Amino acid sequence: MNIKPFNEYLVVETLKNEKEGGEGELLLPDVHEKEEWGVGLVVAVDEVLDIVKVGDKVVFDKDLLINVKIEGEETKFLKFSDVLGVIQKDELN
Repeated sequence: MNIKPFNEYLVVETLKNEKEGGEGELLLPDVHEKEEWGVGLVVAVDEVLDIVKVGDKVVFDKDLLINVKIEGEETKFLKFSDVLGVIQKDELN
């Protein structure tokens, strides 16, 4: 699906974390009893944003995701201001 978000929204694909497992997946520290934090891959971004790009991995509060079903497919929107940070790759590895 090709979608263009507005109003400083991102479209993200959620990724697995440490509790969910998955070889080669990003690991998050287990600092909370329930899964409050999520990691997502940015698949679309409002063009006014220049900090976050398609392909970035971002950390966010899972409760702030907005799930919308478009043409039978679940799409997850996230307000840019709800992003806690962008995970940067270590250039040495």
